[in-house]
Amino acid sequence: MIVVSEIVVIATFLIGMRIFSGVVPTVSLSNGSVLRAVLLSGVFLTLLVLFSFALGVILRQSIASISVFVSLLLIVPLLGFFFPQSWQDHFQKFEPINLGGSMMAIIPNPQNFAPWGACAVMAIYVAFLLVLGTTLFSRRDA
Repeated sequence: MIVVSEIVVIATFLIGMRIFSGVVPTVSLSNGSVLRAVLLSGVFLTLLVLFSFALGVILRQSIASISVFVSLLLIVPLLGFFFPQSWQDHFQKFEPINLGGSMMAIIPNPQNFAPWGACAVMAIYVAFLLVLGTTLFSRRDA
């Protein structure tokens, strides 16, 4: 799964750089921070797949799994804007979509996690959901 994600991300990066060559300033994989961002993009894609799989195992219904997944990625970040700014600063950096943005950032945002820290937090989310899903699956379906 991660191999396919990395192949897709690297191919997409190379195609994108070929398309934008001469139009806008481009970067190459020889830059360490660009290489890290591209590789962590594939890791994030894989973690999202595992995240959604774990939700599917926990909820056992396609529509519920899709609804919760989309809500966690798209709706919850929007709801965060209704909280005071001080809460937003602490809350938003833990959202999965912002963790992905931190993982893919060439220049890290000081208000968010560092790329590898964001990867660790996202991996903890996935591990927790997989353990919960495995536990529920073994109790319900065994």
